[in-house]
This record gives sequence, C-alpha cells and structure tokens, in this order.
Amino acid sequence: MTTQLAPTPIFKAFDNAGLPLSFGFLYTYQAGTNTPQPTYTDSTGNTPNPNPVLLNARGEAQIWLNPLQNYKFLLTDSLGNQIPGWPVDNISGSLYPGQSIIPNTDNAFDIGSLSDRWRNGYFGTQIFVGPNNSPIVDSSGNVGYWARTAAEIAAGVTPVNFAYTPGDLRRYGCDITGGTDNSAQISNAINAAVASGGVGYIYHPGGTIAHGSQITIPNGLAVIGWNRAYCIFKFTGTPAGSPASTRSAWRYTGVPPWSGYANVSFRHVQIWYQNTVNFAAAIELNGWGWAYWEIDDCWIKGGCSFGIILDGVELCSVHNCLIENLNATVAYQIWIVNGPDRGFNQGQGFSNVITLRENQISGGSNAYGIADDGGNAHTIVANNFNANSIALLASGTSGLVVTGNSFESHAATGSGTVIFNDQAANSGAFVGPNYGFKIEGCGFYTDMAATHNCLSFAGQLNTITGISVAANAVVTISTGGASNPFVVGQNICISQVLGMTQINGLAGYVTAIGGASGAWTVTTTINSSTFSAYASGGQARGMHMAGTVRANTFGWVLGRGSAIDVSFLANSTCADNIDISQSGGASHYTGAHNDAFGNTLLAPAAAIAFGNGNGISGPTYTDTRYRSIFLAGVQLGYTTVAYAAAITFDLGAANGFDITATNGVAFTINSPANASAGNTFQVTIHNTSGGALGALTWGPSFKLAGAWTQPANGFSRSILFMVDSAGFSREISRSAADVPN
Repeated sequence: MTTQLAPTPIFKAFDNAGLPLSFGFLYTYQAGTNTPQPTYTDSTGNTPNPNPVLLNARGEAQIWLNPLQNYKFLLTDSLGNQIPGWPVDNISGSLYPGQSIIPNTDNAFDIGSLSDRWRNGYFGTQIFVGPNNSPIVDSSGNVGYWARTAAEIAAGVTPVNFAYTPGDLRRYGCDITGGTDNSAQISNAINAAVASGGVGYIYHPGGTIAHGSQITIPNGLAVIGWNRAYCIFKFTGTPAGSPASTRSAWRYTGVPPWSGYANVSFRHVQIWYQNTVNFAAAIELNGWGWAYWEIDDCWIKGGCSFGIILDGVELCSVHNCLIENLNATVAYQIWIVNGPDRGFNQGQGFSNVITLRENQISGGSNAYGIADDGGNAHTIVANNFNANSIALLASGTSGLVVTGNSFESHAATGSGTVIFNDQAANSGAFVGPNYGFKIEGCGFYTDMAATHNCLSFAGQLNTITGISVAANAVVTISTGGASNPFVVGQNICISQVLGMTQINGLAGYVTAIGGASGAWTVTTTINSSTFSAYASGGQARGMHMAGTVRANTFGWVLGRGSAIDVSFLANSTCADNIDISQSGGASHYTGAHNDAFGNTLLAPAAAIAFGNGNGISGPTYTDTRYRSIFLAGVQLGYTTVAYAAAITFDLGAANGFDITATNGVAFTINSPANASAGNTFQVTIHNTSGGALGALTWGPSFKLAGAWTQPANGFSRSILFMVDSAGFSREISRSAADVPN
C-alpha cells in the first residue's frame, strides 16, 4: 500500500523566539482585503470563531475554513504586535490548489477507490484519458468515453476522439465543416465497422464531410445519416483515370464467388459530386451477382455523368431519393447495366429484381432519367421524372413493370419521353428487345421536337440481303458492324421482303449465327421451304413481346410527335401480344376525340403512329364499330410506291402508300399483300403527267363505294380502306375533290 504524512489537525502558532505564541491573536479576512471573514469551531460550520481568534497557552486553536472561500491571515502576540512574516494572503478554504497538482511518478496514483469515492467532481474545459490522451469532452461540452473496440484493434484503427461512439465518423477524425480531405478517416471508419464484431455502419452526424479520393464499399456496410439535406459527403476530386470506374465517388465491386449477400445500404445522406467529371458516378454498385442493396431517402447530385450505377446487382431498391445529376456531356440519373457495357471487364448478367420507387429524377437537356440495359423483374413505380431528354430508355428487359409514374420531358433531343429499344444506352451494343412488360397508369407529357413522342417502340433495323428456302430459313444481313447483331435464342421478325413475300410478318427464334461483317447469317425457326425465292430488300429485327400498355394519359405533345409511336413493330405478328388499350391522350392546345375504351385520341396530333401495318393487337385497333372515331387519331406510316403498269402494296411494310403517276397510261392496283383483318391503309395518287391519267383498275379484293375519279394534272386524291374478316379491302372514305400536290 501507499502511505502519506498525517495533516496538522489543530492550528498552532509560534513567537519570534520559536516558542508557542501563548494567548496570541489570529485575525481572518477575505483574501486580498481587510474585510473580516469568519472561521468555524468545527467541521459542521455552524458556530463561527470570534474574530480575532484567541490562541490558548500552547498557541493553538480549532480553526475550520469555508471551503468555498479564500482567506488572508494576520498573526499578533497578546499585546497586538504583528509577528514577522505575517499576514499571509490567498489561503484556500478547501483542497482547491492554487496551482497544478502533478504526481511525482507517472501513472502511479489514484483519486478515490472502488470502495471510497468522491461524491461529485467538477472540471472545466477538457479531460484527457487513455494511452493516447484522448479528449472525452465533445464540442457541445458533453462527456463520454468509448474505449477502443476489438473490431477497431482487429482493423488496425485507432480512434482519434473517444468521446464518440464506434461508427460515428467524428470518432475517426472526420472534419464536418467541409474544409479538409477526410478520405483516410472515412476508410478507417469503414474498416472498423465491417471488421469482426464491428458495428456494421458509419454514421454521418451532420455537416459536410469532404473527400478527394474514391471510397471503396465493402460487403455488410450501412452508410447512415439523419437528414439528406444536412448529412453531406462532398467528393472534391477530379479524377481522369482509366477505366472510368476509378472516377466514381463511392464504388463497390464484387469478389469471388461472384454471388452472395452484399447487404449494403445508404440512408438519409447526400452524395455530392462537386466537380464536372465525365463518365464518373456518384455511387457505383458493380455487384457481380451479389444481392441485397438499398439506397433510401438519399440526395444524389453533382457534375458526374452517372448518379447511380446498378451493374449486376440483385434484390436492389432505390426509394424516396432525389437524383439530380447534371453533366453537359452525358448524364444518366440511374443506369442499370446488366453486363459489360462500360467495357471494363465487369461481370455480365445478374441485374435482377430491382425496384425504383417514389423517387424524384431530374436532369437536363441531354440527360436520361433511367437507362435500363436489361435484366429480369425490374419495377419502376410512382416516380416523378422532370426535365430529362429521355425519361426512360429500356432495352433487353424481361418482366419490366412501369406503373404510376409521371414522365415529363423538356428537351428538344431524343425520339421519345419513354423509349423501348434493343440497344444499350451508352455503347449502342445490341442487348435485345423487351419481353413481358407492363406500362400502366402513367402520365406522359412532352413538348419537344417534331420527332419527340411520348412513348416509342424502337430498335435496330438490319438490312436483309438474302434468305434461304429451307425448313430453317437462313437470313443474311449486311448490317451489324464488327459483330453479329443477333444472339442465339433471340426472336426475329421479317418484313418488307420482295419475292419471298410469304415470309413478311413472320417471326421465329434464332438457333445459330455465323458469317462475317457485311454478310452475317442468322439461322431461324421460320420454315420457308414452300415459299417463293427471295428477290431483294427486307428488314430483320427483334421484337418487343408480350407487353401491355393501358390506362395511361398522353398529353402536351403540341401536335408535334405522337402519343405512342409503334412504327418499329412490323405487324400484328411481329408485335406479338402487344396490347395498347385504355390509354388516353390530351393535347394541351387542341381538341381531342374519345373512343369507347377510354382512349382520348389527339387531334390534330396523332395518338398512335402505325408505321408498318397493324403493329398492335387489342380493341383500340381491331374493333371496327368505332373505327371512324379511332381513325381520327391515327397517324399513317407512308411509303412511296414506284409507278408501274401493275402495283402491289405490302401491308406488312406500311399502311399509307403514295403513287406519283407520270404519264397517261392505264395501270392496275393489285390486291394488297399481307392483308389481315383490321388493317387500315390509305392510297394517295398524284398526277404529274402534264395531262389526264389513264384508267385505274382496282384488284378483286377492293370494294369501292362508287366509281373512282382520277385527279387532274397537278392534283391528288386519296382513298382509305379497311380489311374485313373475309379479306376484302372495303372503302371507308375518299377525297371529295382534287387536292393540290
């Protein structure tokens, strides 16, 4: 044990000779004054001593001081003569020292013990504890101390401020004023959080935490704040390295075995990419098939090209986020990659079961809201899209559900507010059409260029140069660049072929591919063994299949584009099970027609643009009872037909046909090819012969309401037909008089 000297319990004074100051007097004053201040007879402080205090014959007295006051003592003999060396000022009434108390041996003494403790302790500015002299008083004056954890020790991380709990970024030295680079501090916090026994999260306490280097996201990490407007991670770097994935502010990349539970989440934080950096992302999740991701109530903004990249992630949710990334070169607010489209040896596939829900997605004149390059079971529901050039571009998806969204575009570029395509957004590589989709209960609003539609179905058109006559027709195509544009297992649709016209409108699947650039071959399941020989022309394309577009509203197209553009879809077979029904369109400036199915059809702008025949199944097209109302909103897809002695239309290629007659020789329009019930088509004849036209003979399938009158020189006349269930093309209406060319 440790011992110490006993204190002097009784005050004792001596005279000049060193003898007891018998019957001397002790005067007590307030420190620094001559104002009397009492002392007390015992420790209770209830009975004050007389002032001056009379000493006994041994020069002694019981003197107890007020512990909250300082004193000045003056000592005299019995005759009132002042003893040399007195008075003594600033005598503490307690154990309060007038200077620092420093032990003479480091780390050897205690204040109190486990059984005998001080009741209260009062300290001023700071208390330092532990082997690193860590301060335990925070900036608000609160005291706390959380010792270094086993996880921190295992990660080799020593906290800077033990006043904060494990996970709190201030514990690891992060500055919340936005003025310094905290890359290393954030990484230390992450390493400690995901080490064995770690808390599993990093906590943003509010303010701005800047970092100039990319932050690597490991499995099992939650990034948590308390309000996305106040908990800001500001990326200050301007990386220009290659690959572009090195430029992302926060990045996850999967590790073998390329699947498992990632369990990564971001909640209530803001990721701000401060500088303009092309082909970089605020958050990049390169999952390689790892599952369970959540980005909830976050604010993603800045000058990088991509707000959030979801590449090869499964079971992922982006919910209630504000995403407003602006970049003058290219900007995708959310990019679902599903493979190596970025070109940096990333994994292919696995972008499955992704939900994008209740987000505000805003961009600029060159921005995509969501670019979805494929995968299974993607749900885009109840989002608000503002000011993007293209709100949604979907390619190669299966089971895409788009419901309850508001799509609004404000850019004069692009071909549609929502586009279903078969090519990847960034590289243009073929990724395939969309299968089994639903577009329902959405509002489409656009006031863009003449070619900008609310909803467009588009895709890669491939020029046919040959088709074999065989049980499995082999199609040769001249397009496709350095690689065959088709893949095995993909569907294929044929249209606009001359000679082998029986194949137009037929669809099948690709069983093999081959050939070389400029002459790629595609072996199909289409049986052409009984067809005529191929002559020339034709297009091969993939099909968007088994989809539903219903109960939507299309508006504000201002007579420029179409509400729905399905000109890519070759005919009712190539648009297998595409049902467009119960969808409304409302022009902001013009009147509208309504049909019996709840569709509001634009006038004069088109509700649905049919470029290649039927294109659509469903009552809005095939129900002839309401055809006169419905056709008011149909924009016909026209093609120019060469003037000849005998002319045949292909209803699998277009549903509007222009003929310019250049002489007075009689000619015949044969019965149309590839006609099916419900087809509507218009024929327009222009007279540029310089005189009267020869007689026109209509083929046997045409049923006219009366004799046909040829237009005069410099004029044209049009006639509209619909194919009935018996295959006859029956007249619906015609020009009442000549119309100038």
